[in-house]
Amino acid sequence: MDALERAGAVLRAAFGSLGALEIAPSRSSLRLLGRRVTAAWAFARGREFLPDFPAYLTLEMTNHCNLACVMCPRAKQARPEGMLSLGLLERILDQAEGRLEIVDFDLFGELLLHPRFYELIRAASRRGVRTSVSTNATLLTRENCERLIQSGLDFLVLSIDSADARTYEKIRVGADHRAMREGVELFLSMN
Repeated sequence: MDALERAGAVLRAAFGSLGALEIAPSRSSLRLLGRRVTAAWAFARGREFLPDFPAYLTLEMTNHCNLACVMCPRAKQARPEGMLSLGLLERILDQAEGRLEIVDFDLFGELLLHPRFYELIRAASRRGVRTSVSTNATLLTRENCERLIQSGLDFLVLSIDSADARTYEKIRVGADHRAMREGVELFLSMN
C-alpha cells in the first residue's frame, strides 16, 4: 500500500464514505478534502481568515428579482442592483484555477433575469468547476429551460414554498402558481 492509498484509508476510517475517495483516491481529491478539513478547523478555532482559497464559492449572478418574497432580505438591501459580468467571473476563475470545486451562483436575485446566465454557468463548467443555481422557477420558459440544460449546470434548486396555490402566492408575492408549475413541468419533461 503506497502513501496515497494509506492516506485514503485513514480518511475513509476517519470520515466514512467520501464519494470519489471511496472508489480510488487521487491527489486532487485528497487535496480538496484536505483544504475542506483545514478550512473547517480554522473556522472551529475562530480564525478570521482561511489558510487557503475556498473550495466552495458563492457568487451572486444578479440581485435583480421579479418577486417580493416575504422572507427575502432583498427589499432591505442598500446596494445598487447589478449583474455579474462574464469578464469578472473569468478573472475570479483564473485566480482560483485548480483550487475551486464548486461555484454556487445564488444570493438575493433571480438568475434567469441575467441575460447571459447560461454563459456564466458554461464558463465555470468548461474549467471543470461544478455549478449550482437556485431559481424561483417563475421564468422557466422553453428557451430558459434549454439554456439551463445546455449550460453544463450540475445542481438546480427550485425554490417552491408550497404546493397550495394560495399559500405559495402569499409567500412568493408577485408569482403565479399555475405558471410556475407549468414551467417546472416543462423543465422536467425536457431533462
